Amino acid sequence: SVTLTLSAKGNGLCPEVSDAMVLTLTLPITVNAGEDAIICEGLTYRLATASVTNSATVVWSTNGSGSFNNPNLINATYTPSAADLQKGQVTLTLTAGKVKDTLVLSFSAKPFISAGSDREACFGENVSISNVTARNYSGITWISKGMGEVQQSNTLTPVYKPAANETGDVKLIAIVTGVGLCSTQTVTDTLIIKYHEQLLIDAGEPQTVYVNTKTTL
Repeated sequence: SVTLTLSAKGNGLCPEVSDAMVLTLTLPITVNAGEDAIICEGLTYRLATASVTNSATVVWSTNGSGSFNNPNLINATYTPSAADLQKGQVTLTLTAGKVKDTLVLSFSAKPFISAGSDREACFGENVSISNVTARNYSGITWISKGMGEVQQSNTLTPVYKPAANETGDVKLIAIVTGVGLCSTQTVTDTLIIKYHEQLLIDAGEPQTVYVNTKTTL
């Protein structure tokens, strides 16, 4: 701040008079919300590159319905809502005084897998898996918790070949890996094949009987 003084000399016998004022100089506020960003669905985002100068108070706001851990922190963390994720992106605004800046936060879809409905199978039957649904994935792997073998285990249409004498529940697990920013994300789903016991039948030993006679089988 500086003090400005205005003086005036009097006429004749009148004395000089003066008055002063204090002029306070304020530096302009600058606001930088940071660069636009993309995150994987299901993650939070810390606004680490945001900055503000010449202001002691700030506030974050969103045009979505997610939440900030503390909207008055410059480097706050944003948690997207389900509606945000469905919309695909939100605009986040950082405000200090009358100055504001924005960034767009977009969301990359995480992988999804549905292994389909559980199955029942006859003893010794190979089971072809169908009705599998997967999205946003780079690869799929099937693993078995049974004694048999999963054939075509890196496809959406695997075949389970049971081991000899295998019965009961066999659990197959489908694992998919995400793409892009979600490449480190994996999700799983489980399918159960219920193998029935082997059906055994014995008609007895061969017999010879006379015509018009009775016999017990």
